[in-house]
Amino acid sequence: MKTRRDFFKKYIERLIDDEYRKNVFLFFNSGSILLILLVSSLIRFFYGEYTYVIGVLCFCALFILIILLGIFLKKYRLIVRYSFIVCYSALCVFLLMVNGPRQVFIYWILLLPSFSFIFFGLIKGAIGSFIVAVAILIIYWTPVANYVFASNPEALQAILDVRLNFSLLYLVCTLFGAIAEIIRYLYARINKRVNEQLEYSLLHDSLTNVANQRYLIKYIGEMTKCNRCKGSFFGCFFIDIDDFKNVNDDYGHIFGNTVLCRVAEVLSRVSEAFVCRWGGDEFVVCFENVSKKQLRNYADYYSRAVEELTFSENPEFRTSISLGMNIIKVDESFNLDSVLDVADNEMRAEKRKTKKQKTTKQA
Repeated sequence: MKTRRDFFKKYIERLIDDEYRKNVFLFFNSGSILLILLVSSLIRFFYGEYTYVIGVLCFCALFILIILLGIFLKKYRLIVRYSFIVCYSALCVFLLMVNGPRQVFIYWILLLPSFSFIFFGLIKGAIGSFIVAVAILIIYWTPVANYVFASNPEALQAILDVRLNFSLLYLVCTLFGAIAEIIRYLYARINKRVNEQLEYSLLHDSLTNVANQRYLIKYIGEMTKCNRCKGSFFGCFFIDIDDFKNVNDDYGHIFGNTVLCRVAEVLSRVSEAFVCRWGGDEFVVCFENVSKKQLRNYADYYSRAVEELTFSENPEFRTSISLGMNIIKVDESFNLDSVLDVADNEMRAEKRKTKKQKTTKQA
């Protein structure tokens, strides 16, 4: 029971997606109309209404064609949706002409506003509904019907008898369709915004607003999957803020957070860089299609820019970074872990070298 409930919940949630919802609606309604027309034509066949049966079977063939085109021509589904509306409108006109005094099937026209709003959105749906409304006004409230149904006075009388109720029903259906589309649009917009915020928070560090490890893995996966760097060189920095523990101990963790944010800001100044906070005071910076010379220039810029940082909270405070880099050709053997491992080792070697130089100077 739970599995069935989860199954329906999953597909109901997917209906929020515009393309998925429109495709489901197209296939469901085309199939439903096809089934209704086949049953109707079978019943009318036994009553000897062969003109009706032939016409309906032609429309059945059109709806089958629409379903097949929707399945196999995914790139042209917008054209298929327009074809569905045109075919359905023609069906309504056909039913209006052949149903005589009964005129039951004219109420199929009431579905047109809903179809228009669902397939084409609020503005195009409103335009389509307005066009149909104008056609209804012309047929029902002008002398046009007298000419169209001149040979069928019973059908003309049936139209005149229902025109007020039918016009009001069409107006109500249009309003309901518009309101439903507005509610759906607002809900989808809010849902999209919430999903974007959730995705952003999942892929970004909450303190510095640069990418986190999850985003780095996704970024590398997308890069290798689409082969956008295949055959070129991929550069990587592993960066650590020097003596950051002392910053927290001497100046407090709030100021330490400020230092992290400012360093992340410096690293993000290079537009080609993908900046990731690896953890604590460590950052990973990636570059696509980069040369060794460019990478060294970026390294010099980062080191200099961080050393030049000033902080209004503690004007005398200065900081620096230790930086290890690696550059590797992107091919089938490309592996992020090995790239980071080399860069990390270089960074640690530089850090040890810097500490040794400081110790020598103090001595």
